Amino acid sequence: MWVAVSTNSVSGMQRRSNSLAGFAGVFRKGAQMWRPFCVWAGALATLAVCSDACAATLPCAADRIDERATVRKVFDGDTVELADGRHVRFVGINAPEVAHEGKPAEPFAEEARIALENALKKDHTVLLRYDAERFDVHQRTLAHLYLSDRSSIEALLLEQGLAFWIAIPPGLHDAECYRAREQHARSAKRGIWSNAYYAPMDAQHVGPGADGFHVVKGRVVRIGQSKNTIWLNLAPHMALRIAREDMQYFTNYKPESLRGRDIVARGWITPFKNGDYVMRVRHPDALELQ
Repeated sequence: MWVAVSTNSVSGMQRRSNSLAGFAGVFRKGAQMWRPFCVWAGALATLAVCSDACAATLPCAADRIDERATVRKVFDGDTVELADGRHVRFVGINAPEVAHEGKPAEPFAEEARIALENALKKDHTVLLRYDAERFDVHQRTLAHLYLSDRSSIEALLLEQGLAFWIAIPPGLHDAECYRAREQHARSAKRGIWSNAYYAPMDAQHVGPGADGFHVVKGRVVRIGQSKNTIWLNLAPHMALRIAREDMQYFTNYKPESLRGRDIVARGWITPFKNGDYVMRVRHPDALELQ
């Protein structure tokens, strides 16, 4: 049986066929246009994953970023000025003092400052990670600082032996990592660990001019207690002070058990009264039991 097909029907079929072909062409063209975007997006995602993975392999890498800022000036190995005028004191380290107020620079102070400047030479952008406290007694901003690749500036200085690790609660983020970086430098006798200036000072010799950051050694010859403080006397005129509010951190032992023990302590020595000197110990990691 013959079926008659009208010319109009054939034209309609051709139009539909042409439309489908056109749509397929547009689809193919769109796919070609989207392909570079997909490749770029995939690469970007891969880069982001790689950045996080690479950052995770860096010593003491940033676990989070609270702020990005630009460094305008480097004062020393642990203090910088940002473009907005804020002074930032690094959390977790103490670098040698540069010359100031008529006092000469301590050994490796300039090396620490230059090392920090060199780290920032290519990119003055830094990443800030805040800890439990935002400001110190001088109203400087307290933060852990990282380079743009999330690598730790503190770890860099500690590894080179250009700073001491310090534990000052409640700012204890990455304390164990910082301690490990310092230990590497100590084992290799880098920087400050190669200089007799930084050898522990005998507590018997603490006297006028000894104020500031020091490492001291001595035997706990007497333990005194008051309402707010536990005193560990290392010499007739030198004592370590542990505030009772900091006792929450001494979970492995009680300071009272240190009588007769030889210890090394690090911290800031300040004049007390009647010619006595005191170092406040905020955390047990500031003490090394001998």
